Amino acid sequence: MVGIDEFGIAIPKLKVMVDELAEYRGLRGSSISDELGSESMAVTEFDQDAATLAMDAACDLIDKDPEKLASIERIAVGSEDGPDDSKSIASFVQGALKERYGKDVSISKNMDVMDYTQACAGSTAALLDSFRWVKENHGRSALVIGSDIAKYERGTKAEYTQGAGAVAMLVKECPKFLDMDSREGRSSDSVADFWKPHGSPHAFVDGKYSVQCYLNALIEAYSHYGSRNIKAQLSKIFFHVPTPAVVRLALRKLSKNVGEIDLLDTFEAITFASKHVSNSYNASLYLNLVAGLENDRTKGKIGLYSYGSGYLSYFFSMKIVASNPITWINDRLSDMKVISSEEYDWIKYGNFNKHISEPQGWRKVSETNGMPEYKFF
Repeated sequence: MVGIDEFGIAIPKLKVMVDELAEYRGLRGSSISDELGSESMAVTEFDQDAATLAMDAACDLIDKDPEKLASIERIAVGSEDGPDDSKSIASFVQGALKERYGKDVSISKNMDVMDYTQACAGSTAALLDSFRWVKENHGRSALVIGSDIAKYERGTKAEYTQGAGAVAMLVKECPKFLDMDSREGRSSDSVADFWKPHGSPHAFVDGKYSVQCYLNALIEAYSHYGSRNIKAQLSKIFFHVPTPAVVRLALRKLSKNVGEIDLLDTFEAITFASKHVSNSYNASLYLNLVAGLENDRTKGKIGLYSYGSGYLSYFFSMKIVASNPITWINDRLSDMKVISSEEYDWIKYGNFNKHISEPQGWRKVSETNGMPEYKFF
């Protein structure tokens, strides 16, 4: 058996309420939260990026048992927001682990470090490749991370779906929490539903078209999954969550197109994290998975649907060994500080370089010839 043995998470300390932001933008009488299904959006500060979130999630996992580092020989990160066009986030994570734990724990010099980029599906590609890698490398384990900060143009409809976060997962033999099923289903095509031009500070999305692609890819990937596996009764399906409203459409689409699946009553449990942090891109599916496992004590077999615009989608399943990973996700979500829409504007679209919350974890402290340097607080 190979699967997920441990989780670590990183959630920004700040959030802005989407309805308050909509009113601040002049959309009076409009309830964006009802339309999208998210109440708030996670907001990162000026010295946080996808690398610092990935480092924080990795350390959150390793802190539980630093000795597990000795067996890790692979770090795979899914992200579409790396701080450098050449050096991978995985390499930055390796350096952070060495700095934080290297004096006390042996860290492999033969580690494979790699980033995966395909919109929001990169983390799933990293996870599935790591399952196969662990099967081929007996006794070794892999650290897989999904980390992102969503960025859209100010004043657009997509702005209200921005979020951020990271999830780290330890993939190993005889896992503690989730055992990977046999084969995944896939669907892919080349479309222009979402894009981020090189050098652009934010992404662009054709919202209605992207939702249609997401739903079509779901049915295609699920059908491919069903053709390669013996279909089992799934207690829940966790989704990449662009918005909770899109997941509700997906549940209805599955119920209509695949008669044996009717999981509309699971909607609240499978979108819980996204209601607080909104769309965290490569972390989205797995933050909701962690919340579902901790809050709902799910049992049996679960399905997972990952969609990356462009597009590439995966549908796969895992068997729950235990359903109580300890990340204290509820406490972290409830501890997020609500900031004003004006503060949000300063942070997200201005040149604001002061802290609103006390820095903790990894932060970017400087650059040398354009290369970011990080420090642990």
